[in-house]
Amino acid sequence: MSGTDWVKNGDRWIVTDVRADGALSVRHATSRLHATLPAAYVAEHVELGYASTVHTAQGITTDVVHGIVTGTEDRQMLYTMLTRGRVENHAHIVLSNEPTHALPSPTVERAMTATEVLEGILARDGAAVSATSTQTRATSSAAQLQDAVTRYADVVALATSQLQANPDLPEPGPLPWLAGIPSEAASHSAWGPYLAARSRRVSSLAAEVAADPVLPEWTAKYDGVLTPDLRRELAVWRAATGVPADERTLAGPVPHDDREAAYHRNLTGRINARYGEAVKVWADRIVEYVGRRDEQTGELAKYLDTLARKGLDAERVLELAAARKPLPVEHPTAALSFRVKDLVTPRKRRPAASIDPFPRPSQRQSGPSLGL
Repeated sequence: MSGTDWVKNGDRWIVTDVRADGALSVRHATSRLHATLPAAYVAEHVELGYASTVHTAQGITTDVVHGIVTGTEDRQMLYTMLTRGRVENHAHIVLSNEPTHALPSPTVERAMTATEVLEGILARDGAAVSATSTQTRATSSAAQLQDAVTRYADVVALATSQLQANPDLPEPGPLPWLAGIPSEAASHSAWGPYLAARSRRVSSLAAEVAADPVLPEWTAKYDGVLTPDLRRELAVWRAATGVPADERTLAGPVPHDDREAAYHRNLTGRINARYGEAVKVWADRIVEYVGRRDEQTGELAKYLDTLARKGLDAERVLELAAARKPLPVEHPTAALSFRVKDLVTPRKRRPAASIDPFPRPSQRQSGPSLGL
């Protein structure tokens, strides 16, 4: 291109001419220098300039961005993708109906919704972590418990499939929501000892987590609700299912697996039952608008009770919030809570614009203007 510049990977060009042999005459988008790209090079290496990977897009700003989200991204990549556009940023989420697990599972799999895909991305932290922090986290009982539970569930599913065993037993698993070991597998010479060892591993790590239950700092506001038993149970559940520390619900999202979902409902229900009678009344009112109880019901009920104690017409606020527009299918209580808090949050007024009819010379602007 010049004595001090050359064509680099990722350079962007404006096509000024398409030659008969397929070569392109181009002008560099930044330096404005000209170059000729041979036809063979164009066919092999040139791509349309409006499409790029997230990594290539860093530092680029444009008017409108249309990002393709596959579900494998982390929160940092999603942030980069959705902050490149000055005017609009769109996320197009790819949903697949293909199974996500190679091993057979006794539960029926279903495709994830768009909301679930985004939740998974937001829960995935791609920030660089030091070797010391990684080692500390990996050797903690909580981190090892999630790995042990995953391995146990996978091997039970594999053994059940290969031995054509009956997965529905009266025998419980090492944790309440985990399937037990089928009798055909338990008595098998190879599968039996291995499955028993996996089960003991889960039970041992769960006991360690329960002995020193650690919950995120933000859960301190639930200290009056969580009994010691509930704290231990909640710590084991969050560790075993991999609920991230910054997940702002006590038990995390509702799982896909039927056993896990049933346990999640039971745990959430027992936590909600700890609230006072006034809060329970508000919870019933919320359910009338939403149609079901979920993780956010108790917290919103407690917030409405606080508003009522301050003398606000909390019932009217709840009615107005629900009447704004139909609630979403996913996380309806969270959406309702957002609207309620939006209605009662004072708006900051911008200062009124003032006009000085006789501006001082230093205030006068050059060029034509409208005078008073």
